[in-house]
Amino acid sequence: MFYTDNTPIEEYSISGKTVFVKREDLSACDGCAPSSKVRGAYQLISNSKEQIFGLYNTRISLISMVFAPICHYFGKRLVLGYPELKNYPVPIAVQQAEKYGAALYGVKNPRTGIGEAHLRNYMKEVDGYYIPLGSNVAESILVTKKEMDTIKDSLLEGTLIVSVGSGVTLAGILLSLSHRLFFNTKIIGVTVGKDISRIKSTINKYVDYRSFNLTLLEPEFSYTTPCEIEIPFNCNRYYDAKAYKYLVDHINELPHPILFWNIGGNLKEN
Repeated sequence: MFYTDNTPIEEYSISGKTVFVKREDLSACDGCAPSSKVRGAYQLISNSKEQIFGLYNTRISLISMVFAPICHYFGKRLVLGYPELKNYPVPIAVQQAEKYGAALYGVKNPRTGIGEAHLRNYMKEVDGYYIPLGSNVAESILVTKKEMDTIKDSLLEGTLIVSVGSGVTLAGILLSLSHRLFFNTKIIGVTVGKDISRIKSTINKYVDYRSFNLTLLEPEFSYTTPCEIEIPFNCNRYYDAKAYKYLVDHINELPHPILFWNIGGNLKEN
């Protein structure tokens, strides 16, 4: 099945205060990277008539290992773009995805936008389907909404904190809140690199972000700089850990209850 729904909510103590953690890193199974993006990936690949998919993997992303096992299972071809740079190894997720039959497409440029453009053009040549960065497809937003729908109202009366890359997960969360008429929850999105105006644009395709008590924070770290903070659960050091650090630093300022939405964890390097 590659994924599970209804991931657990665990309680942790930070500075003597209880924090609820939605363990979405536990949603993936059967070889996929520990990320909730696996649900949308499965829906997209399993329901599509396309036979060739293209996906760009940044230096630190795990997205290759979200899609590769699923494409392999369904007999679909996956072409992985990545920055092929001097003095930098092939991203670990891309290396592992190649074992599932993924074809590699290196781009000798560090800029993600340029790498995406090269791969997008190649996919047109081979009549393939290009998956936007961050798995920015409707399937990803809708399955996140479905998971968010399971959260009890009592946990949404304070603060929700989430890491924000492309804005896909946040869009699903907000879509659920809008359907439930929860507009007062304090929502803090800690961005990890993408321009905030582009994040807002992604969200607005599904729901008006201005309807919510939403704060999108500029990143404290550069995109490729990991946050090496001690965390008692599997929390991706390049993405979710940066949001967790904000939580730790501001725990005394945030309305309770606090719900931390842990999108994904770290990939085992084997």
